[in-house]
Amino acid sequence: MTITIIVIIYFAALLVLALKSNKQVKDSKDFIIAGRSGSELDITGSLLATVVGSSAILGTLNLTVSQGWAAMWFLFSASLGLWFLVPKAEAIYSHDKFTLPQLFGRFYGESAKKISSIIIPIAWVGIVAAQLVGAAKILVTLLGIGYEFAVIVAGVILIVYTVLGGQISILKTDKLQAFLIYFGIFILAISLFVKDTSVPFSTLSESFPFNQTFKISDLVILLLTYSTTFLVGPDIYSRIFSASSASIGKKSVRNVALMLIPFSIALCYVGMYINGLDLPMNSKGINFMEFLKFNTSTVMFAICSLALLSAVLSSADTTLLSASIILMDFKDRRKDRMLYVTRVLVLVLGVFSVLIALKISSIISILLTSLSFYSGAFVLPMVIALFSKMKPKGSANIAMITGGLTALIGKVLVNQGWEYGNLIIILAFVLNGFCLFFVGRSHVDHTN
Repeated sequence: MTITIIVIIYFAALLVLALKSNKQVKDSKDFIIAGRSGSELDITGSLLATVVGSSAILGTLNLTVSQGWAAMWFLFSASLGLWFLVPKAEAIYSHDKFTLPQLFGRFYGESAKKISSIIIPIAWVGIVAAQLVGAAKILVTLLGIGYEFAVIVAGVILIVYTVLGGQISILKTDKLQAFLIYFGIFILAISLFVKDTSVPFSTLSESFPFNQTFKISDLVILLLTYSTTFLVGPDIYSRIFSASSASIGKKSVRNVALMLIPFSIALCYVGMYINGLDLPMNSKGINFMEFLKFNTSTVMFAICSLALLSAVLSSADTTLLSASIILMDFKDRRKDRMLYVTRVLVLVLGVFSVLIALKISSIISILLTSLSFYSGAFVLPMVIALFSKMKPKGSANIAMITGGLTALIGKVLVNQGWEYGNLIIILAFVLNGFCLFFVGRSHVDHTN
């Protein structure tokens, strides 16, 4: 009963904060990028909370079941993507845009902007759904409710909170949520280490950096389809756009890239500790909440539960808002209607995310499938535009569609157990580049 009350109070506090933040939203700029007022603490906290969502935490823990310590590569690859972004963060900020498609259109023209404004929200709805799956699994254990009802509860809270507060409330709450997430996992790891130091480390040399279930080829695919989304990611860019200056955006990206490294180690330690206990696993792997409930103190259970809920909300609200803003940007709209349209789209996309979460309950499957589609479409064109002097002569539109669909097909085949599916994902990047340079014609501006 105590933990139920804590959860209710936590949700109520977030909604109250969102209502207060709603009063500060004067126009669409406030709602979308918080009026470009974010401090280094604001942006660092929000970016960290966005990156370390339930998919990252629960997904990494479950990967330790099959991959052992090699599961550290999951967040290591996210850190690597952010490190590559650091030198370009100030240039991205200086373009004075609200969304990644606006930046994409800056390089490849208006039609490319419109197509990206449709493709990205499709992929990002899947990522929101992955967060809702994580939220539902947490609520099932905490409140003793069914999975479907838990998805609906989490979805309603997420949608209402995001519609009310926008970016202003997200920046405010993410600082607290980032603190709960980051230090909650470290406190848990330390408490487990004190109990027994031998269980997790006994298999370190056997499973890291590579093993039978995680090979070099798997790392290559992870870098192509996951790491690159932190180098070219709408929700990542939205944090940079919300900073009060270009230097603050750059420093915040660097801060989070550094913080992810020890966090990944601590998280994998927890996963390996649980594996070493030889507890019964469900069909999806580790039931982290069940472990906390029966193997930790009441205080630790409460801390970690709030940390996981924070991870869910802080990632899901940012991703949902980013997808809604991007879709709103598909067509130029009157400034006096942008705020209204964005809020309606938050509602619509939120409902779609709930429906996906009701049908698919695998966090990593939803996450990596969505990111494969996105990375196959956008990563190569944006990397070329931002990091090179090459001038593609082909069609960015054809490159996006061909690369995205090919990567999606490859990932679906991987999910079905076809061993050559990863080769199709690699082929997606080759086709993307071929179309970008040799098929059709496109506009590229390299005055950045």
